[in-house]
Amino acid sequence: FSIFWITPKMTFLFQNSIEERRNFVDQMICSVDFSFKRFLLLYEKYKSERISILKKWNETSEEWLLLIEKKLAATGIIICDARRKFVKELNFYLSDPDRPFHSLEIGLSGDLDSLLLNKPAIEVEDFFFNKLKENRKKDTLTGKTNFSANKTDLIVVNKNNEREAKNHSTGEQKVIIFLIIFSFIKILKNQKDLKIIFLLDDVFSFLDKNFVLKVLDQLNKLKIQ
Repeated sequence: FSIFWITPKMTFLFQNSIEERRNFVDQMICSVDFSFKRFLLLYEKYKSERISILKKWNETSEEWLLLIEKKLAATGIIICDARRKFVKELNFYLSDPDRPFHSLEIGLSGDLDSLLLNKPAIEVEDFFFNKLKENRKKDTLTGKTNFSANKTDLIVVNKNNEREAKNHSTGEQKVIIFLIIFSFIKILKNQKDLKIIFLLDDVFSFLDKNFVLKVLDQLNKLKIQ
């Protein structure tokens, strides 16, 4: 069984940190693509190794540093491209005209994410690799990777009025989160032999009666536990 849940904390997803929104997306992808978690872990490993090399820099470090930067760039683009493809699929299911907020559109705001919309992955990978080399001094001083695949943010816009989800009411934000998760579960239902349990923890606070009825209707249509 796969278990998914909405907690009261998720009500504030659009007001919380970029990292929490990115993790929200990544956790969904991990349920669809079981190799994705491995790439996330590899990416963190390469980032850590690169910073360690930079801090202990000497002339013999160049070859090893270049190798790590190539691996970091390649893994980062795999991650960004997986996010791009997943968001595209979420948007497909969000476009149902019978849903509230049927004009929602999800996007990713990172520099690499934007480049992947218009350029081949291999070209974006080369760009990322060159940025890593360019930022060596800056990254050494700050002790972190300043240009990274992990700068991605989740942006959700209501195309009817061009308002971002973060500018909607608390109740409306919760409905938007529900709709994203409903779309996610539809993706999961296409996975072979996947059994789903959907847990709701105090999810109806901040929702008016009409929204509650819409949420229950959507749950019924999905035919999940």
